[in-house]
Amino acid sequence: MTDIAYTGRADLDSLTVAIREVFEPGAGAIRKAIGHPAAPLLAESLIVLIRARLEAIARLAEGVVTEDELRRARHAHLVAYAEYAIQQPSYTAHAPSAMPDMYEPVTAETMLVNSCGHLLTILGINALNPQRTVGFAAVPAPRIVFEVR
Repeated sequence: MTDIAYTGRADLDSLTVAIREVFEPGAGAIRKAIGHPAAPLLAESLIVLIRARLEAIARLAEGVVTEDELRRARHAHLVAYAEYAIQQPSYTAHAPSAMPDMYEPVTAETMLVNSCGHLLTILGINALNPQRTVGFAAVPAPRIVFEVR
């Protein structure tokens, strides 16, 4: 992980082995998932996240990300994050007892703090899997409003 931070490059095969050894020690071919069945965390999820962010960083550094890609990423984020916000209480209710904060609550602060990571992830996922953007594009963007209490 440190090498990725300094070089922007990753040996994803070695990283996958290392993450699986930590996440699923002795599991062999069996994949372990934790959390809510609709939003499980798998070792592969971390690799997908890293790969997507590296792809987005590379595309941004090369200056090849278009305005249309940014709009699609924003739309996909709004749709996916609104769905997460709706489901988050249920996800949290099914979080492992050892990880009660696994599913972060949706607040204006968490949205702001995580916005760059979300943008990188969505840009990267859209670049690696352009067919996924079609499904998100068909869903109207939600209007998210935060109440001050």
